[in-house]
Amino acid sequence: MRVIIRKIDKPLNNDIESVMAWLCQTFEFDAMEALILRSLIKAARSDKGMTSLEISKEINRLIGRELPRTTVLYHINKLMEAGMIVKNGRSYYIRGMNLINAIDQLSNDVKGILNDMKEMLKLLEVNGNGR
Repeated sequence: MRVIIRKIDKPLNNDIESVMAWLCQTFEFDAMEALILRSLIKAARSDKGMTSLEISKEINRLIGRELPRTTVLYHINKLMEAGMIVKNGRSYYIRGMNLINAIDQLSNDVKGILNDMKEMLKLLEVNGNGR
């Protein structure tokens, strides 16, 4: 897992465009990753995932040109590494089937990692190695 989180001021507007732009800036996701997230959010509303081919076709439709599937897969993998999407079989899904659940699960992951760090640092101090 590799998560980058930047402190960005909340958007002034609560519309989907502003909130998604803010979310993507916060996680340093690019425009392609934003489009993939939006496509998977739309699929999740019907309790569905999407294959990489379906995502590629949707992205190509949205941007009006043909991108290599490998390019789309690169961005899918970045979203998976960030913990925002998961793969089950051949399909990709928003983690937890919506972004609120994805953020909650990501928060739990980060808390677990930070707790592991604290535990190891406490062991260093107990053993006298933390000086």
